[in-house]
Amino acid sequence: MIGEVKPSGRKETNVRSLTNTDETLLISADGYAERCPDLEELRTEARGALAERLREARRDGHLDDNPALYDLFEEQARLERRIALLESQLAIAEIVQPTSSSGRSSRISKTVVCRSTLRSAKRSSGTRPEPRSR
Repeated sequence: MIGEVKPSGRKETNVRSLTNTDETLLISADGYAERCPDLEELRTEARGALAERLREARRDGHLDDNPALYDLFEEQARLERRIALLESQLAIAEIVQPTSSSGRSSRISKTVVCRSTLRSAKRSSGTRPEPRSR
């Protein structure tokens, strides 16, 4: 269930809901090339290292009362969600070539509000939405 609250008090997100199969993720060739090795590293090195840490934690004591083991299980869940997210992003990615926008570019720390967001906000409230601050 999307947004289900787990006993730990954290909200759990269903990875399938993060990328709709009808959507396309527009990405530059550089962005795609950066994600591929990241995904491979998570699949191999990160999973392997975490598996070893899980084996060690299981050897350290009782399985019923082992907070370190439970922390590792949560870390494993986060790792698997990250892998699933990258896999789904790469599956729907469409590589696009950057174009010159003749002065209509964005830089780091610049707030950008998409036109579609502006249109839908104007229709619903009649006002322009405030940019989110970080």
